[in-house]
Amino acid sequence: MDAGVTRTHARLETLRLAWRDRLTLLGDPDFSPVPTAKLLSAEYARECAEQIMAAVNGGKILTHDITPKPQGGTISLSAADRDVRGAHAVRVAGPSVG
Repeated sequence: MDAGVTRTHARLETLRLAWRDRLTLLGDPDFSPVPTAKLLSAEYARECAEQIMAAVNGGKILTHDITPKPQGGTISLSAADRDVRGAHAVRVAGPSVG
């Protein structure tokens, strides 16, 4: 497989795992436990890297049986690239505002 394709595949699988963790492990620590030690551990990083490399080497995508934590309230997502072009999205779940 072309090196550029392999790098792109690895990045996409990394994003899949990041979103899996975002949906299943992260939240407001005032309302939900967040496994910080697990997320920052070398062992967990190694497990994720092994999953990513297995998917890339096998030419497959990672699939996840995701059950997100229930959420209410506002979700805000911001991103910017190296040229500082950005995007921001807000989702409000709950009673109407205004």
